[in-house]
Amino acid sequence: MEDLFALEEWRSHSPDVPNGPWYKDFGSFKLCGQRQYPKTFLLKGQPAHGEEVEQTPPGLLKVRQITELAVAVGKLIHVDAQLVHHRHMKVGERRLFRVLHVPA
Repeated sequence: MEDLFALEEWRSHSPDVPNGPWYKDFGSFKLCGQRQYPKTFLLKGQPAHGEEVEQTPPGLLKVRQITELAVAVGKLIHVDAQLVHHRHMKVGERRLFRVLHVPA
């Protein structure tokens, strides 16, 4: 599921893609396209053709990094990592996340 969130986040930043065929690997699937048009989803392990798109917009945390940040906050405030949650929010055009501590 987090790979789908990564796709949503990646697309929301209007990434630069090559003029020819390209693909972006999200881990459990690949998105393939031509110019600015996404065309095909491939399953993990299926070969993709074209140029691999790897860039992440500057300052953007990957979904896995957000989870790691929530765990780090839990350690910092000395609570069980399972009691620290994160939530994605959109405020205007900005996408933010909030780290919450749920007291036991």
